[in-house]
Amino acid sequence: RYFYNRDWSSASEGSLTAVQNFDTDGFSLLKSKILDYQKSPSIGSTHMNSSKTNSRPHRYRLDLVSENIVTTHSDGETHYLTEYSDYNLYGKPGLKKESGPSGTKYTKFEFINDRANWTLNLPTKVSISANGSSYSPIREKTYKSLSQSNEGVSYDVLVPHQNKVYGTWRSRYSSYHSDGNVKEIEYNQPLIKSDGQTFSSEFRYKILSAYRRGQPQHITVPSRYSSSDTMSASRVVDDNGWVTNV
Repeated sequence: RYFYNRDWSSASEGSLTAVQNFDTDGFSLLKSKILDYQKSPSIGSTHMNSSKTNSRPHRYRLDLVSENIVTTHSDGETHYLTEYSDYNLYGKPGLKKESGPSGTKYTKFEFINDRANWTLNLPTKVSISANGSSYSPIREKTYKSLSQSNEGVSYDVLVPHQNKVYGTWRSRYSSYHSDGNVKEIEYNQPLIKSDGQTFSSEFRYKILSAYRRGQPQHITVPSRYSSSDTMSASRVVDDNGWVTNV
């Protein structure tokens, strides 16, 4: 069962406020979830006639503040609470706090915003903590600037460069095509020689080309036990973006 805000004078009109899950008998409550929101500062005008319609949901963003979940079972209830805070100007929370029977977990989110090109909320780091003060990064993503031009206008855009997990890089986008599609992805796994030894500073990679509808039609990877020989696969992507032949 779903519950929605029906207050036509509120910025929360139309928002989901609660959910109830029942057993197969239709009336034994198994789980309930209550959602709470806060109204953001005004994000602009809609130029709507406010006397005939509620323009507030269009002029304000609703930031989710908490999700309170209660599960019902034979020996009582279990409560789980998730709280969101530190919202940035573009609607992303900087902190999530999860509380339950096993304790509390804090997750911190960091973003970068390229306002010049209106590329917002690019994730850069996710960190976790058990006490809300000492955090350890678990995922990180860095970006690099890519120069492009369109109809004679030159500009720089931020594109993904490297992914880290627990402080160690796992993959990186080594190069891009001139149209902005990824050309080469490198992975933190050294290439192996036939004797089991690894090549110095040579990592597993994937080269992507012949893009169609956002998908590469030609994929090249290194051959086994070699840092110079390659093997490749091709596929056909139609106008719908579907792979029709491999």
